Amino acid sequence: LHLDRFKSNNYNREKNPTIVAFPVTNLDLHEYVFPDGESPVLPTESEIRSMSVKEIKKTLRKFRAEDVSKDILEKAELVETAVRYLTKDLPELLSNKYDLVANITHVNPSEVGREEKVDPLQEGSYKCHVHHRA
Repeated sequence: LHLDRFKSNNYNREKNPTIVAFPVTNLDLHEYVFPDGESPVLPTESEIRSMSVKEIKKTLRKFRAEDVSKDILEKAELVETAVRYLTKDLPELLSNKYDLVANITHVNPSEVGREEKVDPLQEGSYKCHVHHRA
């Protein structure tokens, strides 16, 4: 994606003042969220139900969710909590798809670009505002 944000003429280079907003839905950011290509493999409901208490707690620790089972004393309650977290809540947290509404702007000091003082591409900063997960 290339946005032509600056115009040049015989005298100077100036910024295009057009505001650019582009909505993107269901954008897959998998290669950036898991750069090594290895997304975590989650156990299925039947695998969780066949685990011992020790295995369930080890699995929850693996996904840094030991606090989910902190105050649980009964195995049946632990299994149901683990099933809910590992098959419903965690996949949503690990989702790599996003609905983005982004607005990219370039901000520079008022004196930049005037009277050939400084090139606007070399000064200032870019800001990008991103919105929620899909």
